[in-house]
Amino acid sequence: MVIAASLAVLGTQAPAFAAGKVTVTPGTVTASVGWGKATTQKLTVKNTGKTPATVRISAIPGTVAPAGDGATLHMVKEAVSPLPHAVGKAAPKTTSNATRATTVAGDAWQTAADFPIPIADSAVDSNAGKIYSSFGDTTEAFGNLFEDSTALYAYDPAAGAWTPLASSPDMRQDPVHGFIDGKLYVYGGGAVASDSSVDVYDPATDTWSKGPSAAPRVFFASGSAVLDGKLYSVGGCVQFDCGTTAVTAYDPATDTWSTPAAYPVPVSWASCAGIQGKLYCAGGVTSTNVAESQALNSAYVYDPAGNKWSALPDMPIALWGSAYSAANGQLVVAAGATQDGVTNQSFAFDPAANAWNELPGANVATYRTGGALGFYKVGGQAGETQLTSVELLPGYDQADQTDVPWLSIASKQVTVPARGSATVAVTMDASVPQITQPGAYAATLRFTGDTSDAMASVPVSLTIAPPKTWAEVTGTVLGSPGSAPLGGATVQIDSWASDYTLTTDKNGHYQLWLDARNSPLTVIVAKDGYQPTVATVKIKKGDLVAHDVTLKTA
Repeated sequence: MVIAASLAVLGTQAPAFAAGKVTVTPGTVTASVGWGKATTQKLTVKNTGKTPATVRISAIPGTVAPAGDGATLHMVKEAVSPLPHAVGKAAPKTTSNATRATTVAGDAWQTAADFPIPIADSAVDSNAGKIYSSFGDTTEAFGNLFEDSTALYAYDPAAGAWTPLASSPDMRQDPVHGFIDGKLYVYGGGAVASDSSVDVYDPATDTWSKGPSAAPRVFFASGSAVLDGKLYSVGGCVQFDCGTTAVTAYDPATDTWSTPAAYPVPVSWASCAGIQGKLYCAGGVTSTNVAESQALNSAYVYDPAGNKWSALPDMPIALWGSAYSAANGQLVVAAGATQDGVTNQSFAFDPAANAWNELPGANVATYRTGGALGFYKVGGQAGETQLTSVELLPGYDQADQTDVPWLSIASKQVTVPARGSATVAVTMDASVPQITQPGAYAATLRFTGDTSDAMASVPVSLTIAPPKTWAEVTGTVLGSPGSAPLGGATVQIDSWASDYTLTTDKNGHYQLWLDARNSPLTVIVAKDGYQPTVATVKIKKGDLVAHDVTLKTA
């Protein structure tokens, strides 16, 4: 593993001499521990250069593969527009002659409770395990007329329901938004003139207030992201002129506004996320009118340390108006508009691999859609119709963090002398509350040089053995007739002590480790369109108990 190292002293630039080389050994970290146990390993960071090197170390969560298959590629050819909807303007019918099939088969994405009103262009965010959707564009208030919304709702995954909260004093359409230190900050957005004031929502009191200062410049349809306690705005539209290079950052702690380096290309409707100290943006559209709009597949990363944007590999297709969020250390981009219509295709950019990965296709092809950690996709448009549908791609639920809960780093920054070395200890701990099941856990240690321009990555894998008193319940759920595996079926396992809810993968498989003292278990298996089953299953410590189920059609 090799990264470039340079010297920075008291904020001055390094002199113009050849950079040193920093190597990290071993190149991988692998460990096995018992339940609730921990182990520590040491890595050696060597500097073969002629100058000292400061190296920062961070942990990135491992990728979680979602259960099931995505929907098949779905493209609806239709006229799409990045322009704001004028308040009170009649909602036009779609100009497409194609028959719209907004929902297509697939079981990777799961349905969640519908949003209470049809919504698009909303600000969707996650905070403390709940999903918040505020503002946006709806036809609910005036039937077939566009109307910006002041409504705020919160979705509790445990309850499976949306709850109305205090409405904002202002109406906004696709504003800049994000949670910082437990409060929601929103500004800009609007059909004709964007609002420069800052609305602040406090979940603890269910109240809105005004921020001390106003934004120096505001747009509609900007890319939004939170990075290091600042709310970033990238690109956007000014009334009906879409595409700008403007970037703005707001720091609520000091109530200050700054103007980072301009985005490399004029853009609106970009997908952005703050990940491991950098701002990642992809896609978007630039347009002065609908006929001349150009969808983008370009992607860039902004490094605040150098106030510089750098090009990334292009997104596989051009997309704008997508649902997006940071999740599992990646920029997740789901569905959206292309040059020719609307698609359900979804992707994730992995900074550690510097590559795009295709995700399962969403069930509903939409654009101008809200997205949040989970990964949740809320509302959006199909043609010019706002939707109430909400989808979830399970597994993409890890917020950007500098630590993986079970992986700790003794020194997150070390200075390695010229032609010298330093030792870094990492501890893998299976006793943290986030570890609820035995198995294999993965993460990556990232080593970054002074300039943050280059990095090395060391894969970390931890295998956790189950307690001796536990047993494993596993099985396959099939559908009759045909005995085909049923992905996305719900398996409810209840005992006198605990209750567990599982979802089968694309092969109809499920499994759960639990204390054998929970025996006997009540196992309920259900899926829409099939008759549910209920069975009693007994387990003993150390057992592997197979409970296969075939559901009959309803």
